[in-house]
Amino acid sequence: MAEMILTRELFRHMCEEQEKLDTHIYRTRETKAPSLKSLDIAYTNEANEAIKELQNDWKWWTLKDRNRERFIKEVADCFHFVASMANQTRTVGYCYAAIDHEYQKVSRISRECYPHEDIFYKAVKGTIQESIASLIAISEALGATTDEIMTAFEDSLEKNYGRMATGY
Repeated sequence: MAEMILTRELFRHMCEEQEKLDTHIYRTRETKAPSLKSLDIAYTNEANEAIKELQNDWKWWTLKDRNRERFIKEVADCFHFVASMANQTRTVGYCYAAIDHEYQKVSRISRECYPHEDIFYKAVKGTIQESIASLIAISEALGATTDEIMTAFEDSLEKNYGRMATGY
């Protein structure tokens, strides 16, 4: 069974940090938590942005090169919304297990025959668990590590706090 670069500890850390960010946003913006549908829409937008950075792998009519670094940054943005959903539903452990379950299905495809249209399709059209698992598997196929994913998430977190401070 393949081990994914999103470890249980890293996912818990992401969820804890996202809870702090969300609380900060709700307090400073005097707003309430978004609905799960709104989080799903935001997640889907980020997943599409991530896959767009790999368009040379699935867009047969383009010559534009993949942007691996930008892809990893967009995947980190996806984790913010997954973490918010897990926190809001109080299912962090279950969410990790569901992501790992879907990852086991797609990781072989990414290791053996990346790029593959099924993995791109699931990344943008699958359930949240299928999508994030596909994005993780693609990240691995591109050589990403747990530390790289953690750093990208931390950078995104810092950027989000900065946005709050400047009235974004």
